[in-house]
Amino acid sequence: MSIAWIGGLSYLTVWMVTVIGYTLGIPDSVSGITILAAGTSVPELVSSVIVVRTGLGNMAIFNLLGSYIFDILFCLGVPWLIKTLM
Repeated sequence: MSIAWIGGLSYLTVWMVTVIGYTLGIPDSVSGITILAAGTSVPELVSSVIVVRTGLGNMAIFNLLGSYIFDILFCLGVPWLIKTLM
């Protein structure tokens, strides 16, 4: 059931960003890079703020660094691997 909610809300989010971008005359690629990328970073920001308020600043820093390192290595590495294998 959770996967259905995530899929539905993701579809709704992308659709709304597309409509807003079309209304303002912004290309889909620019909307995706700016609005959607910022939106996906909000949960990490909120969790880091909560962790810092509890007094664990090191944990917040390593959470952000680890998350971005994983995103870069996985989100770039997997498509490059697939392209190389094809």
